[in-house]
Amino acid sequence: MSTNAQRVKFENVRSLAYTSITTSLVAVGTPFDNPVRLICIDNFTDASLFVSFDGINDHTVVAAISGRVFDYATNRVGPEDRLEQPVNVQVFVRRQAGAPTNGSVYVTTMYASSN
Repeated sequence: MSTNAQRVKFENVRSLAYTSITTSLVAVGTPFDNPVRLICIDNFTDASLFVSFDGINDHTVVAAISGRVFDYATNRVGPEDRLEQPVNVQVFVRRQAGAPTNGSVYVTTMYASSN
């Protein structure tokens, strides 16, 4: 690896069981420990979910038994020209319509590190 290269690292996966998903926004795990370059949200429940990154507003929907990827680093131009979700941001979900009857939602995060 070159001296100026960065490595992809993962935070621990965050999850929330279907029994905890309600009509109110509920946190999926803990806030981010690192500036996140890529987020995968996998909804393995049988209900569509609203997703929020501020715990107040709905920002997107993840359909039942599907996933979404938010790749902020795709259009990176240089070492300072990057887009990231900052430290302490958290993912929240709530059900869109009917309550899920099985499964969980998972959040996977990737970040860059020089070590």
